[in-house]
Amino acid sequence: MCGIFGIINYGQRRYLSELDHIKEMISKLLTVSEQRGTDASGICVISEGKAKLFKDHVRGSDLISAQGYKTIMDSINYANNFKFMIGHTRARTKGSEKFNVNNHPIVCGKVIGVHNGVISNDDYLFDLNKALHRQGRVDSEIIFALLDKAISSDKVTITFAVRQTIRSLLGSYSCAFLHLDHPNYITLFTSSYSNIVLHDFNNYRLMVFGSSDNIIRKAGADIPLFKNPTSKREIGKNIGCRINTTNGKIYTFQLNEPANKKYSKHL
Repeated sequence: MCGIFGIINYGQRRYLSELDHIKEMISKLLTVSEQRGTDASGICVISEGKAKLFKDHVRGSDLISAQGYKTIMDSINYANNFKFMIGHTRARTKGSEKFNVNNHPIVCGKVIGVHNGVISNDDYLFDLNKALHRQGRVDSEIIFALLDKAISSDKVTITFAVRQTIRSLLGSYSCAFLHLDHPNYITLFTSSYSNIVLHDFNNYRLMVFGSSDNIIRKAGADIPLFKNPTSKREIGKNIGCRINTTNGKIYTFQLNEPANKKYSKHL
């Protein structure tokens, strides 16, 4: 069992006090989420379309003391216009955490993602798709490798790519990912055995998602911007969710519906 989480800023540029609250919330999410995994942890921050990533085979509460983490936190400033972040705390199932390529967030081409769950047919799918270059041994990698291939090579919509990818998978998953060609969107999706909770702090034009309601509430308990969500929603079983990080609009879709190439490219 791993923990996934993220913060989405769908408002304007933030001033120093608000950015300090956001950075504190990132650290708290890493610390609180380690109840779901202590073998490794990592984050990816998107500002002005650029991704900065740091991960290591340490628990979340230790990651926040690392120089690489501090460097990313320093990059969250008024000039860089923070957009969103995704994070992960890992409980190892397959692929040694000592090889950082097995840790999350996972980078496959232009896709960066985090996964909670277990995929049992990853070896078979990599053997079947000879064009995919496997970097590590973690089972999660196949999800993002297939997504990258579908979006970047097959030139299909992200909605179509998610539906196409999950048809191949055997196992459980709750995932969050971005594609670098579409930095204004983040996509969440879950299987019938997994869960993602989304809190909207509409007064501050911020969203937080996580593996459980308790993790989000506990992380934000002492941080003014994240104490009182205006709404909560659970990303239901077999549901995908596309969030526009510029205006906070949410588009949901059923994973088990026929893939439809007619959706516009940004979906």
